[in-house]
Amino acid sequence: MESIAIKNKLKQSNAELNDLLSNLYGITSSIEEDPALLLPVDVDVQNQRSLTELKQRDSELTKSLNQLLKLKEVSQAATAFTQDIERNKLHEAVKGLQHIKQKVRHVDISSEGLRFEQALSSYIHELHSGLITKFEELLVKFCRITDNEITFTKQIKEGGLDTLTYEDVANVFCTNLVTGNAINLDSWIFGDLNIEDLKEDMQTRVVDCYEKYIKFKPVIEYIKIFLRKENVAFTLEQDTLIIKEEDVDPKRKLESYQALVDFLLNIFSPLASNQVIAALGPELINELTRLLKQNSKIFLSNDSHYKPQLSELNKSLIKLSSADKSTWKYDGEAIGKLLKGNDVYMNLEFDQLLQQQIESIRGFFKDDSWSELTEAETPTNPESEKVEKSSVGTKLSSKTTTNEWEWNEDDNDDGWAEEFDVNIDTAEEKPITKAKAKIDDKKSAEGWDDMWDDEIIDVASTSEKTQITQIPIKFQNILKTFQEGCEKLDKDVIGSSYTYKFNLLQTSFFAMCMCKYQKWWILVNDIEYILTQQRDNSLDQLASLLARYIENQITNMQKVSFNILKKQLQTMKTSEKQPDFKPITESLLPFLQSEAFPALCNLGQPQYCLDFLGFLYNDCIINQILKWDIISERNSENLSQLIQLIYDSTKISYLHNNNDYRHYRTKLAIVARVMTVHLKDIMEMFYNGDFFLFSTEEITSWIVLLFADTTMRRDCIFEVKTIREESEQ
Repeated sequence: MESIAIKNKLKQSNAELNDLLSNLYGITSSIEEDPALLLPVDVDVQNQRSLTELKQRDSELTKSLNQLLKLKEVSQAATAFTQDIERNKLHEAVKGLQHIKQKVRHVDISSEGLRFEQALSSYIHELHSGLITKFEELLVKFCRITDNEITFTKQIKEGGLDTLTYEDVANVFCTNLVTGNAINLDSWIFGDLNIEDLKEDMQTRVVDCYEKYIKFKPVIEYIKIFLRKENVAFTLEQDTLIIKEEDVDPKRKLESYQALVDFLLNIFSPLASNQVIAALGPELINELTRLLKQNSKIFLSNDSHYKPQLSELNKSLIKLSSADKSTWKYDGEAIGKLLKGNDVYMNLEFDQLLQQQIESIRGFFKDDSWSELTEAETPTNPESEKVEKSSVGTKLSSKTTTNEWEWNEDDNDDGWAEEFDVNIDTAEEKPITKAKAKIDDKKSAEGWDDMWDDEIIDVASTSEKTQITQIPIKFQNILKTFQEGCEKLDKDVIGSSYTYKFNLLQTSFFAMCMCKYQKWWILVNDIEYILTQQRDNSLDQLASLLARYIENQITNMQKVSFNILKKQLQTMKTSEKQPDFKPITESLLPFLQSEAFPALCNLGQPQYCLDFLGFLYNDCIINQILKWDIISERNSENLSQLIQLIYDSTKISYLHNNNDYRHYRTKLAIVARVMTVHLKDIMEMFYNGDFFLFSTEEITSWIVLLFADTTMRRDCIFEVKTIREESEQ
């Protein structure tokens, strides 16, 4: 019985076990709900916190390790950079520095503290400075410049290091630091540098290095001194160009040019030569050709043994200009044409002859001895001079129509004292004073009667003395030397340019004289004396220059006189009751007495003075009054006083016997008298022949201006015209 009970129990247990195992979810739930299997809550939280901290620490350590690895790479790159610098491997050093800068940008060292950041930044600056220092050290070894020497070495080799050429170093320098023709201060080398003092110092050193050893400014300055100073010479000793100050003759100067060109072509690097020749090529050619031209007899004559040397020198210059990347172009023509044939040599000799005479003229004025005055006799004949020599006066007279003298009447700068600085001490008339200028209102018209009754005397042909400086004699010697020099040259060669250069000599002489003479009339006398002594009339250019010069001087005096008188006449029109003669007494008359007449009277030809008087009397006074519509009785008296004042103040004693002078003054005196007499008096003067200097139109014009339209006036005008017509038949 017991056995059966056990079997049943087993069957039941087996069935229950099968049911239990077939329900896995129930088993899991039972395990989770079993209190005996649950852990305490505080133990679970503590385990979770420890895991988070462990993960965070692991992340921090990994990051720090990465930064340290990057710093290690920077250190390794810096070590490689330093080694490249020491071995003069500039290309590799530049690439290494670029690599270092890139590595540093990706390193976060903020956690290392401020000191570490500053130390790393300073270290990076030192690496940059090391590269620049290496450039300086190498370039100095290629080109050594002292106070008087330039030494250039094409390549350098130190110990077991690779050979370096100047081009190697210069190309690396320019590639990384130069943009165009200047240092690029924004170059990658200066990027990321945050210590400003160190950065500015490096930039200054780079600029200095560029100017000295890339642009070669000190070398260029040495060569400029040589080109621009006569007493500087070059000597070439092996690879050194020596500059010296010494007494340099033309041959030594040519040797210096040869030494310079040999140095640039054979010693200097082509890259360096291009920099120098680009800056100085044109000036070098100009100065060399000037040396050859100034010493053409030595270098360019047919028997000169320097021509082969000059030909080779010219070829060397062509080679310099033909070098790779040269920006200066020279075809050899400037010097080549000087070496061809005799024509160039002759023309250069002619040029040199001209230049020597011009320099001699300039030497006239090195001190004041030239201005010492002496008396010289010049043949004069007023009548012939009027035709032959006084063309200026004739031109002025023909030009001075009343319309052409309408100068700027509002110009306030016409004061004679400011416009003219001539101070004549030899004037025959004393300057007018205000006391003398006062007008005697009661002076009778009869005072004019004696002015045209004097016998007219013609001036005979005489020999007059005039004052001249030492310049005429000196210039005559110049002309003699110039002509003698021309006779030694080939006339067939220089003939085409002779007239031009002879005119240039005359023009240069006259221009220098104009700058030195304080009294223009002395210059006129000097030039006219030269012209009278040159019997062959070959100084046409000088005569033409003199004519224009005199014309300008007299025109200026006429302008001053015209403007003052025009202003005076306008004032009299508007203020006839209270006429103010200050423009005449304070401006015109002092100007005439101290400036105009002393100058004109000291000229060798009276015609200049006569023409000026004719202009003053006729164009400035008579013709201007004739433009008036009517002359009142009060203004008749005013005008008479004005004319009398000018008449009394313009006496020129040495012209007293000259016909033209007497005619000018006679006519002016008659006009002054006509202003204040009656119509019957005018007719009486007409019957007496007093108006022989007046045209019929002038006589009738004065009658119309002075008298009202009456039967008597019309009869008088008719009678004047009738008598004049009958006398002309």
